[in-house]
Amino acid sequence: MRLLQEKFDAGWELETGGNKPADFVLIDAGWETDLIRDAVANHGSWNTAKGFGNRQHLGQVYYAPKDRTKVTLKIGEGWHDLLYVHGPNRYREYHNNADHWKRRVHQALSVSAESSAALLLPWTEKAERRAEVAKQLTAEREITEFQVGSGMVRKWVQTFSRNHLLDAAYLAFVGLSVLKYDADQAEAIRQKQAEMQAAKGVISGKKPNNIVTGK
Repeated sequence: MRLLQEKFDAGWELETGGNKPADFVLIDAGWETDLIRDAVANHGSWNTAKGFGNRQHLGQVYYAPKDRTKVTLKIGEGWHDLLYVHGPNRYREYHNNADHWKRRVHQALSVSAESSAALLLPWTEKAERRAEVAKQLTAEREITEFQVGSGMVRKWVQTFSRNHLLDAAYLAFVGLSVLKYDADQAEAIRQKQAEMQAAKGVISGKKPNNIVTGK
């Protein structure tokens, strides 16, 4: 795992030159939980995650908190963060609705390749590698069935033994959602500060500076 962290820190080569390190990394802490948490505790861009839903963690359902608290600072689309204290370390773990995000992955695989929302397979000269990627991304499928006492329910069933890339893909979607949440929050704070600064200028009798919004 240390080697993987070093690789992510070094980043990926860009067509325009230079390297781009990972901005945000989520790693599943469903197995070897303490080991994973210790490994990421002192690494700023790495965070642990746990998915909840059918087939995850003994089928525990994901429950989204309604309000932020001292231990839950962020509540996003199908995810929220939790503050954990493990020995001397404090870190945040992202709990997520695995069923929701797997559905988003399959939706991205279903749209036209020209769509900005499309999830495309990486290019490779070896066709068998693309086949393996495709099999893993579709290793589970969502079905609707009747259950006594619950009525019609949706759940995911496994159709291929290896589903690691499906899990990795849906966690990447969660990571993108977290980054968008952080960007939106930062923009909201910037806008609020600009409005407060403009208000101060009006109260003091000074002409407020022009405020340019947008990107």
